[in-house]
Amino acid sequence: MAIRQEKEWNKLYNRIKERGAQESGLYEAIRNYYTLYEDDLIAWLAGLYDKNTGGFYYSNSAKQNDKVEFKGEKYDLLPDIESTHQAMCLLISTGVFKSHSDLPEKMKEGIRRFATSLLDKENGFFYHPQWGKEMTDARQPRRGRDLMWAGMIAKNLGFKYPYPTANERIAKVDKNESIEIPDYLKTEDAFRKYLDSFNWATDSYYAGNALAAQVSIIVAAGLEDVAADYLGSIQDKKIGLWGEQRGYMAINTYLKISCLYDAMKRPIPNVKKAVISVLDCATTDEVADTVCFPYNVWYSLCNISKNLITHGGDTGRKEAAELSSQILQNATRAVIASKEKVSTFKKTDASFSYMVRRTSPGSQGMPVAFDNTNEGDINASLICTGGICENMFNALSLPMPPLFSDNAKQLFLDTVEL
Repeated sequence: MAIRQEKEWNKLYNRIKERGAQESGLYEAIRNYYTLYEDDLIAWLAGLYDKNTGGFYYSNSAKQNDKVEFKGEKYDLLPDIESTHQAMCLLISTGVFKSHSDLPEKMKEGIRRFATSLLDKENGFFYHPQWGKEMTDARQPRRGRDLMWAGMIAKNLGFKYPYPTANERIAKVDKNESIEIPDYLKTEDAFRKYLDSFNWATDSYYAGNALAAQVSIIVAAGLEDVAADYLGSIQDKKIGLWGEQRGYMAINTYLKISCLYDAMKRPIPNVKKAVISVLDCATTDEVADTVCFPYNVWYSLCNISKNLITHGGDTGRKEAAELSSQILQNATRAVIASKEKVSTFKKTDASFSYMVRRTSPGSQGMPVAFDNTNEGDINASLICTGGICENMFNALSLPMPPLFSDNAKQLFLDTVEL
């Protein structure tokens, strides 16, 4: 093992020892968990970059085919902004590159050019040529996520778009002006009616996902208090969750809503009660249908801790420390269980698929790959690498060793076509 990596593993071992958990087998469980990761994944990721557009494809089936049939219609298969953002996240979060500024200059310029090409100067939203404006506008989560990713890309790469984005426009204008603001964001009453339109009892995940995908525009419209008050009023306060579902699906919903609270800079209500349900899912025997199931457990635990520290004052910081110790007590079993579940999504090229034996052909209602292909995709591969690991180590308050070897960066640079 390289000297740099050995130092990071020694740092982890010493921190586990300091916290009195060295006899639990946690260090060994984490070392075993890391056997999931191979440098071949980085070569796979490099192959999904398209130098002509400057963006990343979702998967190999997307890059190797021109068109796909989706719900009876044919669509072009092209790079998309979410996959592009996720590719950068994977490279940074796993330690392959130290920061966004460390990425290849030609790639950074290509991504800037790609993201800018999608911006609609009339309304400030971002539209892909393969999907078009009408289809995107009809799917609010897709439009909201693309707006959010575009903003993050510009921030991370340090550039400004030539026209104001929808968030910038909505945040600066009177809602009575003639600007393209969704009707449900124009007044507090309209937004409450929009919230009422969801089936929170039996389909709370869809509701939470729709709001989380649009959080940047909700914040820009100044409706954070309305959203927080509404969600607080419909939460099951006895267990700290939303909706009637339990198990993984309840935690999937919780993750979306906790992200919403965090982005709105509001405290999540009844977190101490929710932690019990989340920790139960960390070691559950329930089958994980998608990579999001084990991921959302660690992400939820991390969000709870971060929210307590950031928005809970002195009491919240004390509760976060208690939570960290509580998670550490269950950590060895949780890490072992996570490894068993994540391994079922791994492919022969070291990438990971969204479902056990196939990728997801759609993303937020849009076609991104061929159906029934047993292949890895960028979304799942980010989730199974930096996504799970960053949240796992943050939840445990432990330092995270690099996932790939010291040669991974050079492998990416040697493989990617710029």
